[in-house]
Amino acid sequence: MENEENPIKKNLEEQFRDLIPDEHDSGEVKKAVFQTLDTLNLIGDIADLFTDKFTRTEATFFDIISEDDELAGGIDENKK
Repeated sequence: MENEENPIKKNLEEQFRDLIPDEHDSGEVKKAVFQTLDTLNLIGDIADLFTDKFTRTEATFFDIISEDDELAGGIDENKK
């Protein structure tokens, strides 16, 4: 993802150039801000995984199990 051209990251870099003159730019502030943004992005991905995707996967899993039970039940009834 770092190699991709990200318009948000590009915009933030331009704003850093405007805020901090080149002679005072040590890169530490920029690095800290981008690390914080990456951390927030990771937290968002984890939250998405355990809320939306996990719930959909769980629902699909239970649908498959109930379909298998219905099929197994239908076969057992025919044997009786």
